[in-house]
Amino acid sequence: MVPVILGVFVLSFVLARVVPANPALLVVGLQSTPAEIRAEEVALGLNLPLWRQLLDFIAAALHGDFGTSIVTGHPVLSDLAERLPATLELTVASVVIALVVAVPLGVLSALRRDTWIDWLAHVVSLSGVSMPLFWLGLLLIMVFYSALHIAPAPMGDLGIIYQSPPPITHILVLDALIEGDWPVLWSALGHLVLPALALSTGTIAILVRMLRASMLEVLHQDFIRTARAKGNGAWRVYMVHAFRNALVPVVTIFGLQIGYLLGGAVLVETVFNWPGVGSYVTSAILASDYAPVEVFALLSALFYSVINLCVDVVNAAIDPRITYN
Repeated sequence: MVPVILGVFVLSFVLARVVPANPALLVVGLQSTPAEIRAEEVALGLNLPLWRQLLDFIAAALHGDFGTSIVTGHPVLSDLAERLPATLELTVASVVIALVVAVPLGVLSALRRDTWIDWLAHVVSLSGVSMPLFWLGLLLIMVFYSALHIAPAPMGDLGIIYQSPPPITHILVLDALIEGDWPVLWSALGHLVLPALALSTGTIAILVRMLRASMLEVLHQDFIRTARAKGNGAWRVYMVHAFRNALVPVVTIFGLQIGYLLGGAVLVETVFNWPGVGSYVTSAILASDYAPVEVFALLSALFYSVINLCVDVVNAAIDPRITYN
């Protein structure tokens, strides 16, 4: 994990600084003189060689200083700490939706091959892979908010007439549930459904295809015929013997998809005005604000690496053929 995270950190740092943009110009304004721009570049350390800027940034990061956002004027870590719970809430909700939809649909698609359930699974998987997230988000807003009027306005994570509960976990749904504030809870859930559904479509599509293919392969194995010959019922054969063995490749793909969700959240949060890390990083990118982009890349790499480590552990738990010495 350490070489991967370090590599992503260095690469994101270099790429952020080779783009033709000048953060000093954002600070001093378009009407500033060349002398004022050069003075701000010196203040930001942009006049130093690239390797020196990298070493200074690493040294500051080791002391917990990841820079200050030019846009907000706040330390990047404090901005991320404020917005990260909203992104985690959206990501977890999309994972729950993906599992609830994809697992039953993938299993039934394999068990009821060439029936209407199988064709439904094909449609869901192909549609989910084909539709871009931002287009799907706009389509959901147009249908459920503009046309049917059953979804709240895509203006954040809570209705404007409600006040956020005391920040216990800093996750709005959990805080409202703990406080027993049911109007706020229903408003938060209403604002959460559409962005979580949009974010989960790609994961649903991949999981349905993978689980169907894996189940079909496992159902033709010798141990399945042996389990049936021993008189095991259909439920035990399918869910205990077949499903567990079919999970090994599916868990691996699912872990990769969870890492993908954090990146996809950038687009979804922008479309739905969700107050998470994605919208914050988008604003930083548009403003050539280096520090938030670099820290987000580092955070994404760390999140992705931890998820893949967890996938390796889970695979060893569900597959007795895998051992780590």
